[in-house]
Amino acid sequence: MFKVVCIFSIFLISCSNNTTRKDNTSSPRAESTKNNLKNNVNSASDPIKTNEQIIAEIRQLYKETLYNKHSYHRQDLDDFENSSEGGQLTIFKSDKKIRLIETVYFGHLGKVKHEFYFLDDKLYFMYSQEHAYNAPPTQPEFDDTKTSVEESRFYFWDNKMIRWIKPDGQHVDSKSAEFDKELKRTMEIATKTLETSYKNSLSNPTIKEEIDHFICFKNNDGNTPNITIGYSKKEIALNVRYEGQKDAMRLQFVKKEFKEGHPSYTTTYNELVYSESRGPEINGRYEIIHSGVWDYVKYTRGRDSKVFNFTIIHDKSYQKTPCF
Repeated sequence: MFKVVCIFSIFLISCSNNTTRKDNTSSPRAESTKNNLKNNVNSASDPIKTNEQIIAEIRQLYKETLYNKHSYHRQDLDDFENSSEGGQLTIFKSDKKIRLIETVYFGHLGKVKHEFYFLDDKLYFMYSQEHAYNAPPTQPEFDDTKTSVEESRFYFWDNKMIRWIKPDGQHVDSKSAEFDKELKRTMEIATKTLETSYKNSLSNPTIKEEIDHFICFKNNDGNTPNITIGYSKKEIALNVRYEGQKDAMRLQFVKKEFKEGHPSYTTTYNELVYSESRGPEINGRYEIIHSGVWDYVKYTRGRDSKVFNFTIIHDKSYQKTPCF
């Protein structure tokens, strides 16, 4: 099996064969289930409530989280520090509390996906997938249909793991040393993921819902397509779209520098492209220069370091829709 060089790259093994990956609840009862879990003072060892009863409640909360997922505030973050090939985190919040974190980390010969489900910052369920490729995605023999996938599931209650089901459906003995070791490992990863997500969600401006307006730029050479850049209310560039291009490319904030004298500042962003097999990759770099009423863009293409320059189109900018 492949190894992802990542603090999260442990093979996490997830919830229950009986837990469906599809939401088939007819009506949400999230608050009632949430209150039942919050108000329950019994631990997993309390004979008043059996493990099966607890797991039934966890499954209900899991399904209701998926049912309400579309209404949660979503944030997408890129992570190039914790994996050899990069990774992504998708955070879902309700009432400023994280309810779900989806992560994917890429390696040379595969990727690992995790889903962490929280209630009041306590983990109650974790689902994992480990994808093993037949060859590196950059090689001609790579065939996505030959990728093997192993799924695993974990249930938690009162900060304890009460069930671990391996990819082959085996229920690991909760009194075994193997179970205890996996409990410590998964709780450590879940806690670190939660802390990282809260920290980055406050500092990273790449939020899809925050695009407020678009600024248009004309190429200076007369040959390169014009571009539209989407900005947040705080004037953070979130994506870029070339004229005639269907999909926008995400921008990752790098730094902001001020120049004294004639006041101006330059904000630098990475241009990201996404591959299902390879994950997010830096495709180039944008330097956006603001000076007075003028904005300029210098784009350096990653593959050959060729430079392209653009200048703001004033009469088309600051619109609510893309310019081109």
